[in-house]
Amino acid sequence: MTDELNPYEPPKSGSNGTPMPDPAGYRPWTRGRVYVVFILGMHAVSFLMSLHPALALIGLGFGIPAVLLANKEIEEFPEAEYHPFIKWGKFTGKLAIIAGPIYAVIATIVIVIIAVNS
Repeated sequence: MTDELNPYEPPKSGSNGTPMPDPAGYRPWTRGRVYVVFILGMHAVSFLMSLHPALALIGLGFGIPAVLLANKEIEEFPEAEYHPFIKWGKFTGKLAIIAGPIYAVIATIVIVIIAVNS
């Protein structure tokens, strides 16, 4: 790693044991990807819960980038795996990836059956 500050690493203490002032880089929540992963994951689940097959597939479209960005962030900073926004964004993205297509197919079949029988 270069001379850059690791935003997931706590600040070092001074020689006498007193903590150093908080460096500007030690704020994991200021990294843009942390928020983007969380927002994409939450949008994926909200589209999944809309109870419409087409919107469930849109949720799938939000879930895939959420998981990919979370994996990229964890690859760069392994400590990011424990950040709550990364954890929830990745979890909800995976939920939309798995449940979105399943729900879309089942809901479409139900709609077709109802339309044919009425």
